[in-house]
Amino acid sequence: MCKEVSMSVCFRILSMLNHEGCRYELIKHPPMGETVAASRIRGHDLREAAKSLVLEAIDRTLEARRYYLAVVPGHKRVDLKLLRSVLGARRVQFASEEKARELTGCVMGAVPPFTFHVDLSVVLDLTIAETERVIFNAGELDLSVVMPTQEYLRIVRSKDGYYTRDSIAIPA
Repeated sequence: MCKEVSMSVCFRILSMLNHEGCRYELIKHPPMGETVAASRIRGHDLREAAKSLVLEAIDRTLEARRYYLAVVPGHKRVDLKLLRSVLGARRVQFASEEKARELTGCVMGAVPPFTFHVDLSVVLDLTIAETERVIFNAGELDLSVVMPTQEYLRIVRSKDGYYTRDSIAIPA
């Protein structure tokens, strides 16, 4: 299971899933943070992967910065231009690796599709609902969670964050 039994991201995810009564499986695998390679190692379709990317949105006054966790199916890319419009921002860009780690508690590639930080809101590509299950790294590069997509969506909807009505990603 999780490497550290403290309040690691992995521990928080599993605690949340258990608290919510979710069905899930854990997959232990060689360390991998790249979505295509991780999907190959885990033995599933790329469409079932939930790819999570930390974004920085700069408002129109250039004074405020907001951070978002964009969650897209593994076979898609985040459309930053579309997100700029959806979020009403002047500019949207990928957050620095340092900022992403500060907000998620994870190294790049291990970021799960959930947020536990008050300054990080989820923005979701709704096409993720097109598969029966979703698979993602559990805050660690060598441990993944497999769970029903509808249960993932139920939990994400119950959290604070922005939930789009339209897809925010375009095919890769």
